[in-house]
Amino acid sequence: MATAKVLVIGGGGGGAGLGGNATGAGGGGAGGYQYDASYVITAGTYSVTVGSGGNGGNNNQGNPGGSSTFGTITADGGGAGQYGNNTTNINGGSGGGGSNSRTTISYRDWETDRKSTRLNSSH
Repeated sequence: MATAKVLVIGGGGGGAGLGGNATGAGGGGAGGYQYDASYVITAGTYSVTVGSGGNGGNNNQGNPGGSSTFGTITADGGGAGQYGNNTTNINGGSGGGGSNSRTTISYRDWETDRKSTRLNSSH
C-alpha cells in the first residue's frame, strides 16, 4: 500500500474595502490547511479543487475564500474581512479581521496624545 504526504490549503479571504467613507476595514483571513503524513494512494482518479481567494470589498465587507480539496481531504477557505462597526470576524479556515469605525483625528490631536502618553508613562 503506497502513501503520500498531502497538504491542502484553502483560498484566503478578501479584505474589506473603505470606499468613500473613513471607516474601519478588517483584513481577510488565511485559508485553513489540512495535512496528512500518510494518505493512502491507490491507482485511480482523485478529485482536486483549488479554492480561489475571496474578492476584496468595495465600501463593504470582503468575501470568504474558497475551500480546497484533494480526494477526501478538505481545507476551508479564509474568512472575509469585516467593514464599519462590525467587530465580529467572519469564520473560515482562519477568521477574517473584525473592524471598528472610528472618527479620524487630526495630526495635532495625535501628537498631543502621544506626548501626553509619554509624560504620563512610568516606563
